[in-house]
Amino acid sequence: MVLKALRYIGYGIILIAATLFFLEFWMSNYQFPPVSTLKWIALAVAILLIVFARPHEEVVEHHLPH
Repeated sequence: MVLKALRYIGYGIILIAATLFFLEFWMSNYQFPPVSTLKWIALAVAILLIVFARPHEEVVEHHLPH
């Protein structure tokens, strides 16, 4: 249950970051906004949450012979 919540938090962070980037892009007359270091760190944390919050049993069962 906790791993599932962490995974959804990671997806939420990525969704919010993408939405904010699009809004900044749109509001600046289609000029790419600068991406700060804090935003890159937030995206890296979100990706790590998604990767490490994956249930380990699915990965092990997928690779074991049946």
